Amino acid sequence: MLINKINLFVLIVTCSTVFAGSIVQFEQDGAVNINGTRTFIYGTYRDPSDNWHNFTGIVEAGFNLTHDYYFETKLKAGYTSNDVSNLIAEASAYLDLAYNAGVGVFYGLPREAVWSQDVATLTQIVNAIKNKPALWFWYLMDEPSGDPANEGPMQTAYLTLKNHDPNHPAIIVDNITRLAVNPQVGQHNDSIWVDRYHIPYGVFNIKWAIEDVKLLYPNKPIWAVPESGDRQPSIRSNWLTEPYFPSTVEIRDISTCNSYKALRAQAYACISVPGVSGVTYYWYPKNLVDLKNDVPALWQGHIKLGQEFSQISQALVSPDLVPVTHISVNNEGMKKRMNSLYGYELPEEQYPQIDHYAVWKRWHNGSLYMGFASEYVPGQIITLKLPFEFKQVLQYPGGNVVMKAIPGEKAWLDQNSIPVIMYNVPDYRNISFVLNDTDSVCWRFDPVDISRSYTEDFSGSNNGQPSGWTVSRGAIDIQNNMFVSNATQGSHQQAYYVDQESNQWTDYEVDIDFYTNKSFSSITDHYVGLNLHVTDAGSYVVRIRNVSSYPRLYISKEIGTSEICDLGFITASDFSNNEWYHLSCDVNNNSDGSVSLNAILTKSNDGQHIAELSVTDDGTIAGSAYTQGDVGVHSVMSTGYYTKYDNLMVFRSTERNLCEQAIAYGYGIQSDLNDNCYVDVSDLDVLVQNWLETDDNLFVDLSGDGQINFVDFSLFLQGWLECVHPEDGNCSKPWQ
Repeated sequence: MLINKINLFVLIVTCSTVFAGSIVQFEQDGAVNINGTRTFIYGTYRDPSDNWHNFTGIVEAGFNLTHDYYFETKLKAGYTSNDVSNLIAEASAYLDLAYNAGVGVFYGLPREAVWSQDVATLTQIVNAIKNKPALWFWYLMDEPSGDPANEGPMQTAYLTLKNHDPNHPAIIVDNITRLAVNPQVGQHNDSIWVDRYHIPYGVFNIKWAIEDVKLLYPNKPIWAVPESGDRQPSIRSNWLTEPYFPSTVEIRDISTCNSYKALRAQAYACISVPGVSGVTYYWYPKNLVDLKNDVPALWQGHIKLGQEFSQISQALVSPDLVPVTHISVNNEGMKKRMNSLYGYELPEEQYPQIDHYAVWKRWHNGSLYMGFASEYVPGQIITLKLPFEFKQVLQYPGGNVVMKAIPGEKAWLDQNSIPVIMYNVPDYRNISFVLNDTDSVCWRFDPVDISRSYTEDFSGSNNGQPSGWTVSRGAIDIQNNMFVSNATQGSHQQAYYVDQESNQWTDYEVDIDFYTNKSFSSITDHYVGLNLHVTDAGSYVVRIRNVSSYPRLYISKEIGTSEICDLGFITASDFSNNEWYHLSCDVNNNSDGSVSLNAILTKSNDGQHIAELSVTDDGTIAGSAYTQGDVGVHSVMSTGYYTKYDNLMVFRSTERNLCEQAIAYGYGIQSDLNDNCYVDVSDLDVLVQNWLETDDNLFVDLSGDGQINFVDFSLFLQGWLECVHPEDGNCSKPWQ
């Protein structure tokens, strides 16, 4: 009897495990959570075999999501209950095959049942397969917004799904050209995936379409459906129905307009849009193009892209805050392209006023991941300034080191492996390279210890002050874990960080997020921003200020507390109230006694560039330049308006000798306990001084077990008499 009870228990547990359905939810930032794990989606509309029993190609290319149109077209007009039962049986088998292949499914509802608003049949199908673990999404329809009459069927199908299955989002695929005309049709779903097929005319059209759809539906996750084909299969489709020698229309690698470069550039352009955490490729049916056999090089491109996404998938869905990077572009290539198109030198102001490069950024496990891609535009010189020095740079796919810091020298570059032209790498924070037509590159920057001298998230009790801060004018204090100025206590609101020798800061970068409810469309002078190099003599003020009824980014020089002289300004027409912005400013002392400041204003939520301004104070305006000092915040508002500040970070430049560089760049020796690049009796003395100590944070605990004993001594001896000092010819040089 006991054995039978055990067998019954095992059977119950096994059945509940096998048939437990998936739980899929969109998170607030647009990423999808599948069974508790944030997941990047690399999907496809079909296996290249066009056989719903076959998942070989899907698995080979590394897709983790798929679909098949068979189930959407299975029910015909006048379908019977037997037809529905057969559909459910085949759908169940399909989902089981997908689960065994390790692939999720966005399952398409039968169109005939959707259009006829057959709630009973839709309910029967949903209840029959909703607990299949391979079911991740319900696919309502392809491009329904072309007809406003489709709103009713979409609403009915969506409500039916939500009533019977809260665990799987419902999606549609559509485009801005249709949604802009009939936006109400796009309301009835959990997510819209955007398609836009423009190869060979462009690879960024889908990016711009996604951005437009996000404006229509700001609270929905908006994802991407890029293309694996080009215009030619549609030509073949027309010719197949007409007696015009269809055999002459052949799609081959040598004749197709698509390529691995275009596949990847599309994907990078899509995921550069905030919130896009999935790309699902569409290609034509097998009767129009046999993807694996007609264009094998293109198919290999999908395999390569799948390998890359597998390697960086966790980074792509990382929710971590990304450090600010500064990116500029020289569009000399656009000038030459315009000259070629028009046959004469087109004035620069008549160039297309859109970015022809795309950048995505993620912060994951202490490293910065960045991907760059180009539109069909040559010769774009991209200059990247990092918020830290890199120790090494890994490239994907592959994860191989392609740049490496060398003590006392310029970076080592693997020119043969980098797929873009390296223009200049003068140091370990600045990189310039060239993007040509549909070029793309993915790098992971492993930082030297990020030299954040100071960070402040303004958490604390309401009405209190962050540690080390003093209010010099007005009223400003912590409210709901933000620093908030209250203009009811006077127009000027100023506070400064005056702790830990901050008044001696010289070269540094300051980043801060801010929000104001004051409109900058009036002539009244208001401003909000940062004070830098604050001393009794004055400070620099980096501020957004309204002048002549529109906002400008200013860098000014405050003398004491009574006079401000402007060093420079630039219009920031896209700035508006009631949004969070990120202000970043570099302050650098120059050898001639001048001080250079570079400020960049972006939107906090998506990184949209608003304005950038650089000035140099050489002492000719209002006396000598301010060469050191504290950091603060400053706003001027009329009664009833306020400013919120959050996420202040100060990065200081760090001067290192060659030994310190070797250690910072990852070439140190574990046994070098005093960090002088040698392992000798002085290090042994450090070990002896800590002998038999117990603590989780002992820096001499080489074994990591929380105690100093013979285990650590044994590890210490492995490095005995080794050295890596760059200036000692007798030492090893692991960087060579």
